[in-house]
Amino acid sequence: MKGSRWSSCGAPGGPQASASMTNHHGWGLVKQVSDTLHTWRDRVRQRRELAQWTDRDLHDVGLSWSDIALEVKKPFWRA
Repeated sequence: MKGSRWSSCGAPGGPQASASMTNHHGWGLVKQVSDTLHTWRDRVRQRRELAQWTDRDLHDVGLSWSDIALEVKKPFWRA
């Protein structure tokens, strides 16, 4: 339909409007989010493993149960 305010792609403003809505961050943002999620997952895994250590394991690395308790209680997003 000639003169219609709707373009053939169905978006108001036509191709110019959709081009202005393009993600200009590229894959950098996706990589950052992926890296953050990976770090958080690793922290959860490591803290669960640390909670399973024996007295002998702790003695070997010079840690006490109070050190472990502080680390295990941290939320996954906190280093």
